[in-house]
Amino acid sequence: MIQKHMYKYANTAKHMLNDKSLEFPIQQEIFNFKENINNLIENYNNDLTFIANIMSINDFVEVVEYYLNLTEKQLTPETKIIVEILKKYKCQELNDDYEMDLKIFIKDFENKFEANKMHLDEPLLEWYKHFKSLEDYEEQIMVFVLLLQMAFN
Repeated sequence: MIQKHMYKYANTAKHMLNDKSLEFPIQQEIFNFKENINNLIENYNNDLTFIANIMSINDFVEVVEYYLNLTEKQLTPETKIIVEILKKYKCQELNDDYEMDLKIFIKDFENKFEANKMHLDEPLLEWYKHFKSLEDYEEQIMVFVLLLQMAFN
């Protein structure tokens, strides 16, 4: 699932990077946005681990959400260009698709955890209790990633 989304984001990022509207004028805001796009592409090309891919996608999701949530009053000429690019390449739809798959992943994880929790030790059960108490799926993903990092480091 994560690899599929990493591919979609990287492919979209490549198209955005080649979009003529980002060529000029190069202001700091556009430069920073292009750097974020490049980071995602580089991470994809480096064939990162599952955890690193999640982090990379989440970073890009945050960038997309930041720009798409700007009010009309907050928009500058540069951010308007960025918002137009994000809309042109349907980045909100990418984010929505990713979010839906993450929610399914979390639900599947919870079902598997519940089915096997009688075999798990107390620290893991405490972690799961905390995980279940989180209402925001993004927080759940971050806590899940931290668990994976602890398990594989």
